[in-house]
Amino acid sequence: MLTSILGARLSWHQANGWVFEPVIVGPDIIDYHLKEGPHAGRHAIQHFYYQRVAPGVETTVWYEESGALVHITWYLETQTTHRFAALPAWLAEDSDHLSG
Repeated sequence: MLTSILGARLSWHQANGWVFEPVIVGPDIIDYHLKEGPHAGRHAIQHFYYQRVAPGVETTVWYEESGALVHITWYLETQTTHRFAALPAWLAEDSDHLSG
């Protein structure tokens, strides 16, 4: 069983076809690739905030360079997540520039 996301290489397959492959480099850096989905080919290295909320529950949050806010809570025992993203209005209207 995964005991922490820190240092982990993950592959997250969403029901809508997105494949998100994050590598949690350390307690403040995430390096990720979007392998499938509307923004396939996107690669980013972001500084993020991390906290262990409870045993087996960890949370991360970061800002994309676009101003989008991404928050993921990781439930390690069930290997599930709860995710939330808030987009600036201009990005919600036209996100084509984020592809690749």
